[in-house]
Amino acid sequence: MKRKILTLALSLALCLALSITASAVKSDTDVSYPVTGGNIYFDKITGTVTGCDDYVTAANIPASIQGVTVKGIGAHAFSMPYGDLTSVTLPDTVTWIGDSAFYSAKFTGISLPSGLTRIGESAFSECNNLKSIRIPAGVSTVSGWAFYGCNDLKDVTLVNGISSLGDYAFSECDSLAQITIPDSVTNLGIGVFQNCDSLVDVKLSSGLSAIPIACFQSSERLASITIPEGVSVIEESAFWGCDSLSSISVPASVTSIESSGIYHTNRLATIYYGGTAAQWGDMDISDRDYLEELCAVAFDSYAKGVDATSGSVRGFSDVHPGDYYGDAVAWAKGKGITTGMSDTLFGASSTVTRGQAVTFLWRSNGCPEPNTKNNPFADVKSSDYYYKAVLWAVENSITNGTDATHFSPSNTCKYQDMLTFLWRSLGAPGFTGTGTYWYSEPMNWAYKSKMILTEDVSYSECPRADVVYFLWVALN
Repeated sequence: MKRKILTLALSLALCLALSITASAVKSDTDVSYPVTGGNIYFDKITGTVTGCDDYVTAANIPASIQGVTVKGIGAHAFSMPYGDLTSVTLPDTVTWIGDSAFYSAKFTGISLPSGLTRIGESAFSECNNLKSIRIPAGVSTVSGWAFYGCNDLKDVTLVNGISSLGDYAFSECDSLAQITIPDSVTNLGIGVFQNCDSLVDVKLSSGLSAIPIACFQSSERLASITIPEGVSVIEESAFWGCDSLSSISVPASVTSIESSGIYHTNRLATIYYGGTAAQWGDMDISDRDYLEELCAVAFDSYAKGVDATSGSVRGFSDVHPGDYYGDAVAWAKGKGITTGMSDTLFGASSTVTRGQAVTFLWRSNGCPEPNTKNNPFADVKSSDYYYKAVLWAVENSITNGTDATHFSPSNTCKYQDMLTFLWRSLGAPGFTGTGTYWYSEPMNWAYKSKMILTEDVSYSECPRADVVYFLWVALN
């Protein structure tokens, strides 16, 4: 299980957000303005939208109300943990958004005005349906916890001009796979990308001087990263628990790697260091023994590390030579096991279906012709690409389907499924018959074979990167 860390400050902030509802902040100077499902409330003295009725579902906010310009969205104005606010339109006149203004709102997107200068703490925290956001250049600081826990947030655009991302600003954004931090950013807060489960591609700002505490902690899919020139310190737990991290490029400007700065990174193979062996020896490294036992350090090779992490494997822009699955993808494409999701995209973090998984396994075994045409599954047709693969798997006792008449080829393949398929195809090595569940022995075998770092992933969806990695390790 991945480690979840919530600071006391974060816990207090979220508790405050939950305890103040959007409709509780009306003042004596407020006037009402009708929107879908009720009213919003507007302070004519300050030009601030201060709240809304609990049953508001959509709010198209005008540029002015009763002749007064709408300038800001007040703290907790649309904080609706139990409401159904699905749409908000902000006028170009809005220049600031207050703390927890849209906490837990249900909308899938919102367009931020180009003149916006401030996004308050927890402003969009736990907006779990929010899928994309573009933060304009006028916002100098994205405040702490601003987008914390936005589980569906996949697309974040940070415009050059932003200078700081606050503590936990994008922590727990489980769907965020890629982020480019513009060179104008000079400061990253504590845990800013902590526990971002899908994050695989990061470009850091050249303006940074430090990688902060818990910056990428437990971002499990992050496979490679280049620390920019000018960074002097990798702070405590910055990359703690990045289980997929296989390479990291560290410039000679780094003089300190603090406690657990790079730790519990069991797949780390190489640190590409820009300095000499003597400079590495002089560096203040809290966990030196751990790092030097875990991986190789390539000296005077920072430029090579940059090339490696910005290059591609077999033309796939999302697979780099330093990725733990890089060699596996090259092997899989070369063997015709997979051609990728397109000519330029392998889809490393995308999950596979049961039909795809058994087809990869069949192809990795040379596409043997099944000896039988007896098909027990109503959901597998002779015209399906996985038809022969499924028949082969059944006759070799690799799978019995999800029940006697269904294979469920479109169901997402979990780790327990994929590793059981693979284990059975190899003749069930180490079989004892003592496993508690049907997948217990395959998972234990995979763990002992160092294919997986923990057996706790049994019920998790298996990404394409790990499917080809397992095949590559087991069959090579």
